[in-house]
Amino acid sequence: PRAVRSRTPCSFVAAMELGAVAPTPRVDLVLDPVARVAEQAAKAASHADWGPVFVYGAMTLPQSWDALIGRMPEMRAAKLRGHKRRTVRCGGFAALIEQRGGIVLGQLVCGFRPAG
Repeated sequence: PRAVRSRTPCSFVAAMELGAVAPTPRVDLVLDPVARVAEQAAKAASHADWGPVFVYGAMTLPQSWDALIGRMPEMRAAKLRGHKRRTVRCGGFAALIEQRGGIVLGQLVCGFRPAG
């Protein structure tokens, strides 16, 4: 008989063989310690505030946030030390690079939560 398996993300559902009277027994996925910690961190992050996020340039403008999320999030002025803002060639935007003694002015955005 052919097995039919559900495609549920990040979990395995008991499979039922076509023509079988009972579901095939579930086999738990064995994770190594690093994978287990990563899975726990992902579950925690999916339900929690992601903490403050540093933004700079166009992301400090109300128009950018309105276009992305339809509102202006809570923001406060911030400095990121040890970095420098550089223009990306042919990109029309900036990126940050590490630089000893550098300071980038921006904003800390608070209250981010995952969609859903």
